[in-house]
Amino acid sequence: MFTRASLAVVVLLLTGCPGGGGGSGSGGGSGATGGGSGGSSGGGRGGGMAAFDGGYTRYLPASHNAFGHRALSIAGKILVGGEGLQLDGGTNVDFFAARFNKTGAGVTLDPSYGDTQGMSFTDFDGGMITIFNRNFDTAFDLQPADNGFHLVGTAEGLFDHTKSNAAIATVDGNGHLITSVGTGGKTVLRVSNAGTDFETFWMSATPAAVDGRFYVSGFIFNGGGRGEDIVVARYNANLSLDVTFTGGSGAGVITDHGSDGERGNFVFDRAGGGVITGGGDRFTVAAYDQAGNPDTTFATAGLYQSPGRLFSAAQASNGDLVLAGGRTESSTDGGSDTTSLKVVRLTSAGAPVATFGTAGVMEVVLPNDPLAQVRGAAFQGDDLILYVVVNIAQGGLIRIKPNGTVDHTLAGADPAGVRPIAVRLPLFSSISIDAAHHLTVDGNEAIITDSNLVKVDAAGNLDNIFALIREPL
Repeated sequence: MFTRASLAVVVLLLTGCPGGGGGSGSGGGSGATGGGSGGSSGGGRGGGMAAFDGGYTRYLPASHNAFGHRALSIAGKILVGGEGLQLDGGTNVDFFAARFNKTGAGVTLDPSYGDTQGMSFTDFDGGMITIFNRNFDTAFDLQPADNGFHLVGTAEGLFDHTKSNAAIATVDGNGHLITSVGTGGKTVLRVSNAGTDFETFWMSATPAAVDGRFYVSGFIFNGGGRGEDIVVARYNANLSLDVTFTGGSGAGVITDHGSDGERGNFVFDRAGGGVITGGGDRFTVAAYDQAGNPDTTFATAGLYQSPGRLFSAAQASNGDLVLAGGRTESSTDGGSDTTSLKVVRLTSAGAPVATFGTAGVMEVVLPNDPLAQVRGAAFQGDDLILYVVVNIAQGGLIRIKPNGTVDHTLAGADPAGVRPIAVRLPLFSSISIDAAHHLTVDGNEAIITDSNLVKVDAAGNLDNIFALIREPL
C-alpha cells in the first residue's frame, strides 16, 4: 500500500510505465487473468511482457493507480475497495472503489461506476501533499450496507498530520457518497486523544444488519509501551457511534491482551448477538457480547490465543471459525528458522475442532522466508481456500480439506500443495499493515486483489500497482 516513505517511489515507478495488454490463452485461461492454473500455461501475453508476468491487463487508466484491499463478488460483478492516487492533478491518496465486469476469464473496468472512468475516490481532508503535509486515506474493507456499501479504514491528516484516525465512508451502489448519513457520507473517530495513543485503524466491518447497525474492528497503536491493541465498535445506520456498545469507553472497546501486536484484522457477527474479532500476535481472538463486554462463553473467558501470528479468518456456514496465519520456530542449534503456515479451526464457542488437523491445528512448512504468510482465507463449500505469500516474489493458492489436510489435487499445485500465482511483490510495500482480506471465492474461482500484486514489464519495471486476478479452482 502507499506509505509516507514509498509514495514518491510509487509515483516515480508508475508514471510512464507501458500498459501491456492480454489476449486469450488456451488451457490456462485468459492471458489477462494470471494464466489460469498456476499462471504458467496461459497464452496471448500482450505488450511484450516477460514470462514471469501472469499476463494481467492494465485495469486502470494510465493516470490512476490504486491498491486493492478487499474484493466482493456482487451480482456477477466484482467490487473492489482500497486506496487510490490520481496522477492527473490529484495529490492525495484517497479511499478508492471500483467495479469490474467479468469478461470471459478476465475483467474490465465498469465505466458506469463512480465519477472517474469507473472509479470512485473519497477524500477525508484535502490540500496539497508537501514534505510537511501529506494525506493518506486508506479503505481496508468494504461491506454491504443499506442501499450501498460501507468503506472502512483510516484517514491521516485530519487533526494532526502525524496521526491516523478511524474513518468510514458510505457509498451507494454506483460509488457516490450517501450524503444523508454522517457528515456528507463520511465519519471519522479518534479513539483516544489522551496520553500517547495514536494511529487508529478500522481494518474490517460486518455487513449491516436489518436495523442498519454494523460492527467495525481494527487496532490502535499505543505509544505507551503496549504496542497495538484491538479496538471494536458498533455504528448506527446514520454513522453515529452506538453508545450502547461501550465496554466502558464510550467510543468502542480497546483491549490489551498482553502482546505488542494485537489487531482486529477481521470481525464477524456471533449467533445470538455480539461480535468476534482478532488478529496479530499469539493468534489472538476475542469475543464480546452486545454491550461490549467480554463474552465469557467463548474459549477461555472470551479469549483464544496460541503461538504464531494471525492474519486472516473465515467463518463457516455452521459458525465454525477458521484462523489462518503463520508460525516461526526459532532454531536452537544455529541453523535456519522454520516458517510454516498455520490454520486453526474453532467451534462457534471457541473450542478446537478435534477432527481438523491435530486437535484443531494444521501447519504447512514453507521454504524458509520471514515473509511467508497467509493473506486471505475463504470457503469453497466445505473446503477452505488460502491465498498465501510464499516468499518476496511468489504468491499461491492452497486448498484445505475439512479434516485439515492439504488437497493435492488442486490443479497446478507443487509437492507442498501450493499452486503458484505469477506475481511480484514490491520490496517497499508493507505486507503487514493491511487486513489480509485479499481472497474472495465465487463458485469455482478465486478472486484475488492485493496491495502487493503487481505487473512487471519486459524490462522488469513495475507497471501498475493494482492487479485483480481470477483463478479457476
